[in-house]
Amino acid sequence: MSIELKNVRYDYGQGNKRPALDNINLKIDKNEFIGIIGHTGSGKSTLTQLFNGLLYASGGKVTVDGQEVSEDHKDKLKKIRQNVGLVFQYPEYQLFEETIALDIAFGPKNLGLSEEEITKRVKDSMEKVGLSYEKFKDESPFELSGGQKRRVAIASILAMKPQYLILDEPTAGLDPEGRDEILSEIKNIYDSEDDMTVIIVSHSMEDIAKVANRVIVMNQGKVFADDRPEIIYSMDEELDKIGLDVPQITRATKLLEEKGYKFSKTIITVEEAYQELIGQLGDNHE
Repeated sequence: MSIELKNVRYDYGQGNKRPALDNINLKIDKNEFIGIIGHTGSGKSTLTQLFNGLLYASGGKVTVDGQEVSEDHKDKLKKIRQNVGLVFQYPEYQLFEETIALDIAFGPKNLGLSEEEITKRVKDSMEKVGLSYEKFKDESPFELSGGQKRRVAIASILAMKPQYLILDEPTAGLDPEGRDEILSEIKNIYDSEDDMTVIIVSHSMEDIAKVANRVIVMNQGKVFADDRPEIIYSMDEELDKIGLDVPQITRATKLLEEKGYKFSKTIITVEEAYQELIGQLGDNHE
């Protein structure tokens, strides 16, 4: 089970001199949690739209679980799009049904499932995003808070039981508390599913640091870097040259190192910094 891209190019045309994606080679395996990072125009959102056939590669080859994603294989797209769930930026704008339960049930109904199975999927997906089925099922999605609307949108994709869950800027427009809650729910979803791959597209280095175990950096339509978070975040000078900044805590701990503090690895979250500093204080006390 994997998504593979081999020598992939994507051209928007219309006089653009540079392709949106250029010579992309990637393999995304099951049960990975990937952050795709890059500034506006880097190609990160275009990349993910190739994964389920919303866009077709202008050159090269995209496959999902061995099945090619292309105009020549349109008959396979329904299954691919069921397996590769894509949650767009500001997905709450796509809510349209009278109740939350009906909105989430829309996809499963189109699969021709039984009413019993549809109800089960609606319940399960709502619980996974932290929404009580009994409390919210008959509520209008338009009466919810921004964070709750986003949970409904994510639940509607989860109800399709995808093997790959892709979220494009899932924390966009939310306040700090809302961002933390959404990221926590997404991490819980990943932890509760044995084989699901989660991919978050973001411009926020802090968000990606909190959840991902692999980071892909996009720049000008190319893969600039692809590695574990601690390796990527140690490349602060290289990232700065392409307009990306490492988390503030990473910069802060590097300044502390200049003052004599020792860290066992590149620090990318506040929690990691706390644990390292507490350990050092304990050692000094002894």
